[in-house]
Amino acid sequence: MGGSTAPDAGFSQWVHRLRNEVNTATMAAAAARSLLEAGQPDQARVNIDRVEGACRRAAALLSAQPGRDGHADGGAPGERPSGAHPSARPGDPSPHR
Repeated sequence: MGGSTAPDAGFSQWVHRLRNEVNTATMAAAAARSLLEAGQPDQARVNIDRVEGACRRAAALLSAQPGRDGHADGGAPGERPSGAHPSARPGDPSPHR
């Protein structure tokens, strides 16, 4: 039984989304540190908000971790609000500014 199956693809997508959030938090934390060292606390706070948002999104992903069969606890694979970015949450600053 070689090759990828749809459920494996769902799990891989979940891992990819989780990695994106961890990367966002890491990069925003590094930017915040640099901005603090440069004496720009207001800009540092913007990046701290990004860290917090990425951590919230990562926590939400972890709480709905799909099994390798692609199904999350209590939801269908790939289920998210219509039109929403996979990691978007209301009120979170965009990590891509």
